[in-house]
Amino acid sequence: MSQNQNKHNSKFFIVGSIGWGLLGGALGLALMALLLAYLPKPLKLQNNSYWTGLLNNLSSAFAASAILTLTLELANNYQRNKDLNDAIQEIQNATTDGILKELIGDEAILGEVKTHVLKQNFIRKNFKIAITLNWDTSPFKFLLRSLASNYSIHNLTSQPINYPFRVIETKENEFARPNSTQIIDAEYDVKDSRGATIKSEKCTAQLIGALAENSDDSIKLEIPVEIPPDCRAEFKFSSQSLLRPDSIDPIVSLNSTTDMEIDLVFPYEISAEVFGIHPDPDKFELQINQRTRKRWRAVGLLPGQGILLSLKSLPGQEIHPQLPPELEATVSSMLDQSEAQVAEESD
Repeated sequence: MSQNQNKHNSKFFIVGSIGWGLLGGALGLALMALLLAYLPKPLKLQNNSYWTGLLNNLSSAFAASAILTLTLELANNYQRNKDLNDAIQEIQNATTDGILKELIGDEAILGEVKTHVLKQNFIRKNFKIAITLNWDTSPFKFLLRSLASNYSIHNLTSQPINYPFRVIETKENEFARPNSTQIIDAEYDVKDSRGATIKSEKCTAQLIGALAENSDDSIKLEIPVEIPPDCRAEFKFSSQSLLRPDSIDPIVSLNSTTDMEIDLVFPYEISAEVFGIHPDPDKFELQINQRTRKRWRAVGLLPGQGILLSLKSLPGQEIHPQLPPELEATVSSMLDQSEAQVAEESD
């Protein structure tokens, strides 16, 4: 590594010396051009067209040479800075690779870390999710999950990035009440380093209906948002869907996240627990632990990490009332299939 550094230092010294020489030459040529431009008057050569024309042409030539030399010097300076930054980046990458190989060892895991963490051009901060559960009005006694979330995405590069603002809701229990799965609103604000708003957009229900992909299985909204260098974008959205009283609801972060907070409000007839999708089982700190409200918080999450929200009906509570005979078999079959799917995902 020291040999590489010596090579780069020698290169920058030579290039720098040439650059200063060119800059001095440019200033000299500019001075010569000015001198020749005003020389005919003191020498009283105004009436001598030959000498006047010669000196004017020489001054123009020297001025052009000065401009050309300055242009070359600026280009040279840009390349010199680029070479310096490339050299620093090369040294940093080599050092990081060496440390990570020593700590992780496995090449496959090291590749995942590089792809999803080190090469990520943005990071998510202040990721907050508020979930409110209420009994739905459908005859099947499902829970209506109202979700509101907000977070900010920070551009870590010196170039603009396009961040895909995504909101996805699955229609797992849509049969209980058609059109119960919805994306209610979505909005974002792009802000500079001082917090001034550069761009702002709020999607109305009509716009969401036009932009969202609505299939039999899910509803998905995706909006590309350009975030300039050294800027951030703040995102908000709300949605709703139906949950069974006895179910497991995964909530994960698809991006590296500095902090994540989940606030849950639920009916008295339901109990709620959280299991962390994380190597550390105690990663999510329980901050509020009330009978019908809980809040969990974690700091530092990688892509794919999060929680499993486990909902259970309390003993003695009638969750599924008597259904009409013509619907009982259909609903029972749907619930069995849903439970089998949850069991497979848990395995």
